[in-house]
Parts: sequence; structure tokens; C-alpha cells
Amino acid sequence: LKRKRFDVVDGPVRVIIGKPRQVGISTYVQGRMFIQAIFTENFSTNVTAHKETAAQNVLRKSKLCYDYWPKEYLPIRTAAESSSRDGISFAHNSRFVAQTSGGRNAARSYTFSAVHLSESAHYEDYGAIAALLQAVPKWGTVIDESTGNGRSGPFFEKWAAALTFEEAVKAMENEDATTIGTWNRYFKFFIPWFEDAEYELDVSKYEQDFIMGSLDKNETELISQYPKSITPQKLAWRRWKLANDCAHVPGMNPDEYFKQEFPANEHEMFQGTGTRVFLQEELEKMRARHKNQKPKITALLNQDWMPLEAKAGNANLFVWKEPIPSHQYTIGVD
Repeated sequence: LKRKRFDVVDGPVRVIIGKPRQVGISTYVQGRMFIQAIFTENFSTNVTAHKETAAQNVLRKSKLCYDYWPKEYLPIRTAAESSSRDGISFAHNSRFVAQTSGGRNAARSYTFSAVHLSESAHYEDYGAIAALLQAVPKWGTVIDESTGNGRSGPFFEKWAAALTFEEAVKAMENEDATTIGTWNRYFKFFIPWFEDAEYELDVSKYEQDFIMGSLDKNETELISQYPKSITPQKLAWRRWKLANDCAHVPGMNPDEYFKQEFPANEHEMFQGTGTRVFLQEELEKMRARHKNQKPKITALLNQDWMPLEAKAGNANLFVWKEPIPSHQYTIGVD
């Protein structure tokens, strides 16, 4: 970055994380923010979850950090002036505040140096979040982490407009004004389920042989895409999870629900619900295949005039392959 003379400043720091269930991201984020709050004056942190019990559970992790602080380092621990179900206040005017996405709006009372949005794809009311984000100064930190919950909503939209660190640097190096101009300044990080060491089962040699000799289409594709990561132990855990915990979900078959809760890549994270005409797996393959391929034509369609050439950020029609003359095409609209 220095070599290219890009300006790197203290903020804003905006991070969005897509993840599988129970991989410790909430604990990690709370630990980092707790350390910042306990050693920094006037540092207010907000933790917001989709349910009150979830908000309390996330806040509890910071309280555990305080209660189980190593005895030999107690002299450097900032004293807590108060601790309640809604948060913690420290002697140097730093605090943690817990709330739900649809609960009372604590954001009106504070300026927050750091905000932790936990499982935001499952928020029923995003109005309080809009107000909360207004309470974060330009240099503040927002970390938004969640499992997926369909191909719509604020989390999905925010993820779609975010860039990985590598994508942002590449766009800056290439002076790609379209990419930078449509970027929401969130850096996105994705964690696949198979990177968690807990998500596997101990299986004997004959069980491993059986698993590798009875692979289905999805398992074969996983091995093809991630040959160094997908082991018989990982597949054994996946089969066990599918058989026991992923059935009877309205609008989704077990494989689709598993991909939503335990995605292998960012495309699997956002599963739709309901009956669909087109095979979602094939659409995801097409989407992934064309992710890094620029379309030949980008245009803006409007019912009042003919298509107009437009930059990608303003376009709503993208053409990768031009139509073949005299070829018949069929389009359906619901």
C-alpha cells in the first residue's frame, strides 16, 4: 500500500463476516472489544443480537473475561463501576451496552467506538440498527457477523457490496473507479465449515473406505473443490449432521439447510426458501464461474426507453454472451 501511495488511515473500520454455526467468531470479537474497552478511556461498545437471550449470551462472554482475569494481572484491570443485564460500566468512562435489534434503542444515548452486530441476517427489525450506526464516528469499528438467511435483507445486501481486502487493493492498484465507487467500505471475510477442527468425527479405516466408496454428488463436488480440506472424517460429520439436524425445515431440503448453516463458500451461505423452477446448485456454479469475468455489455433497462449503456454500478442488465442471430430464445416472468 505504501509503495502505491494509497492513504491508509485509522478508520473507518467496517468488517462483515460470513460464517458457519458455532465457530467462535462472537467470542473472538467480544474478546478484542473487551480488551480495547478495559484499557481505553471513553470507549463505548455496543453488542446487538436478534434476540434478548442472544444479546445477553454475547455480553456474558465479556463479563467472563472480567471475572476470570488472571490474578497476577489484577493491578492493570480497570475496575467495573457497575454490571447489569444491560451492560458493564468501567471507572474510566468506558462501557459495554447490550441490546436487541428490535428492542429499546440504546444508541440514542452514546457515541460508540465499536459495534458488534451478532447474527444480523436474522434481525426482524433493522430500524434500530440504522439509528445505532449513526452513533458510530468515522474512525469507529463495526463488525457484522452472521450465518446466512436467504438471498435478501440488509446482511445479504451489505455482503454483496463488500470487498475482500485483496479485491479492494487490486481495484486501487488498477484505479478501478467503478469497483471502488460501488464499494460500501466493508471488508468481507468468509469462514468455511471444514476449517473448524471440531467439525469431524473419528472413524475407523473400514468406515473411511465405506464413505469414500459411497460418495454422492455433493460430496464428490466438495472433494473436487477442496481436496486438501475434505477428509473422510469431515464427510462423516457432515453425513451425521444431515441425518440428524437438517431435516424437516420448511422450504429447504437437508442439503440446502446444511449449506445455509454450514456453508463451504460464500455462495452457499445464502440459500433461498420455497419451491424453485431452476436448480439452485447449477445457478450457484454459474454465478461462481462468472464472478471474476467482466460482462461484455452492461446496460440500464427502463420501461420508458430503450436500454442505455451504463457502468456496472448503475446497470441492471449484464450480458456475458451475445445472442446468436436466428436462434430462438424463451424467457419466462413470474
